[in-house]
Parts: sequence; structure tokens; C-alpha cells
Amino acid sequence: MDTLTHTVIGAVTGEVIAGKKLGKKAMLYGALANNVPDLDVLANLWVGHPQVLLMHRGFSHSILLMFLSSFFLAALFHRFHRKHTPAEYKDWFKIFGFGFLLHILLDACTGYGVGWFEPFSEYRVSFHLLFVADPIFTLPLLLASIALLILNTNHDARRKWINFGLILPLIYLSFCSYGKYDVYSDIKEELRQSEKFFITPTPYNSLLWYAVAKNDSGYMITHRTMFDKNEKAVFTFFPLNDSLDKAFSNYPAYKTLLQFSEGFYLPEWKDGPRFNDLRFGQIAGWHKPEAGFVFSYMLDKGKENMMVIQSGRLEATSKESMKALADRILNPEE
Repeated sequence: MDTLTHTVIGAVTGEVIAGKKLGKKAMLYGALANNVPDLDVLANLWVGHPQVLLMHRGFSHSILLMFLSSFFLAALFHRFHRKHTPAEYKDWFKIFGFGFLLHILLDACTGYGVGWFEPFSEYRVSFHLLFVADPIFTLPLLLASIALLILNTNHDARRKWINFGLILPLIYLSFCSYGKYDVYSDIKEELRQSEKFFITPTPYNSLLWYAVAKNDSGYMITHRTMFDKNEKAVFTFFPLNDSLDKAFSNYPAYKTLLQFSEGFYLPEWKDGPRFNDLRFGQIAGWHKPEAGFVFSYMLDKGKENMMVIQSGRLEATSKESMKALADRILNPEE
């Protein structure tokens, strides 16, 4: 998830855990704890592309490091603050342990993949329930954080704002799960004929979903909402282009990208050799079914791919694309 979401959920949970002992500073420490795992972005300073893609949300987001770092940071903060606050070691451990846990749980709700089991397994967990930034999920937490900063520490309304900030996102997450299952139910026959598949939300919402099914000849891709009335979803076919696999395998980045893509990739020659990771969606595929993909890595460009995901998302969320996205949601397929 985005930094804002991690910050505000950390602030609210920090208040719940240690607000009585640390006052409003508990929100600061909670926000800090929730952002610690994303310090792995500093790897960009010394790790090349695309290896940094695997490092991000890898061991830094593992269960093992969660425990190790929680023990260490709790001891560190307790040592430096024990003379100034009534917070005990267990309070600091709860702040950092719960903050780390919430972070890796939230990131697993997106489609990027999180290395919970590293270094023992390279398997990445991804539930595909939330887009990396979802304003409906974040807004209650943001409002609650602002209210908790403004209100006096003894104000009766603080508990209501905490409940508001935590319960509404949980309800919304349940709605996302239902929406995904509803879309799956509509297209399950097509999906069952595939080798593997995934369904993930489109930018900033949980109403329109992007589904990809892989078979031995290619990928079947569709966009669907729970409000679509047509019984048969319209899929667009993309051939595997597996003849390019051998030709592209000579590029140093190719093997790493194969691992990163979890098998959902499409090699193509378009202004040079490209590696498309289908998990990140299409560029406005909801109104251009044959559109290119958000993650399109130029194998012969090296450092020019540093912002490959961000630049693709910017193009996919242009004003024109967002207008078409809203129109697709508000006007379900008949």
C-alpha cells in the first residue's frame, strides 16, 4: 500500500496501543513502526534493476524479520525513553510488532507480492484485494488521525474516532472480498479451463476488476464489475509469444523478471525487446481491450527502467483513462 495509508493506520493503532502512556506521541511512533518495512526502498542506492524489484517487499517484509526487528527496536526505544515515559518494553514491542504485522498484511492485499516466508521460501503472498492506493480504504483512517491529533487526550470522542477509523476500512475490505468473489462467480467457467489465473482491482477502486487466465497458448484478459448484466464476459486473447523466450533469455535481467512475474509475463518486440508483467494491469484496458501493459520493461535499456512501474501507472491513470474508468463502472455491460 501507499505510504499515506501505512502512516495513518499506524497512527490510529499506535493510539490504541499506547495512547494512555505516551499521549499523542503514540501516534507518531505507530506511524513510524508501520513504515519501517518500506525502508527497503533504500536498496535503490546500491542494488541494480531489476534485482531491486525482488528486494522490495521481500525479506524486509518477512515474518522472521518482523519478530527480529520488533524485539530490537522495542529494546532500543525502551532504553532511550524509559526515563521520560511510563511506557514499558512490552508497550514498545506491541507498537513495533503490531505495526510491522499490519504493514505486511496490508501489502499482501495488493498484487505486488510479499515475501512472508523469506529466506526459507521465495513464494510471495498476494491476495489481490486492494489497489496499491485506495482512497475509500484510506479516508476513514486519515480523518480519524486528524481528529485524534486535534482532540484533547482526555476527550470522550477519541474512542468514537478510533472505532470509525478502524471499523470502516474492515467493512470495506469485506466488501472488496465479496466483489472479487462475485466477479469470480461470473467468469469461473472460463477460469477453470486455464492453467492459472488471478483477479485484481483496477486503479483506486474495488468495483471494476481485471482478470487474467493463462493457458498453453496465451492469456485471456477481461475487465468486469459485479454490476455487469451480460452472462458471458468478453475476453481478449494475447498469445504467449514463447518463441521470444529463448531470444530474450540472453538478457541479464530476464531471469530475475521471470521470477518476479510469478509466471504471468508476456515477451514482445515493440521498439525493442520488452518484458511485460501482466499482474500490474493494462494501460486503460477497460476501454482499450488490446492496450499495452503497465509494467513493460525494456530489456536493452537498463537504468532507464528504474521507474517502470510508476511511469506505467501514471499513463494508466491519466485524466482520459480515469474518465473512461468511471464510465465503465457507471455503465455496466448489458
